[in-house]
Amino acid sequence: MLRARWLELVTVLALFVLSGCPQGSGVKKAPEPCRQLGQQCQLEPGKLGACSYKANCSGADCLYCQSQH
Repeated sequence: MLRARWLELVTVLALFVLSGCPQGSGVKKAPEPCRQLGQQCQLEPGKLGACSYKANCSGADCLYCQSQH
């Protein structure tokens, strides 16, 4: 009886461990472009930044996402 219970416990534990974490949707949203100075932005998944101005820039694309790390 104890051996059967032990086997059941090990089987359930193995199934739990082998199943792993649930998968995400797999759809990754592209980082939003900077619209204003100081806006929080995302360089890549897990890396945050803040919107800054490029030095000596006079065009329309002077804002960029600068790393905060």
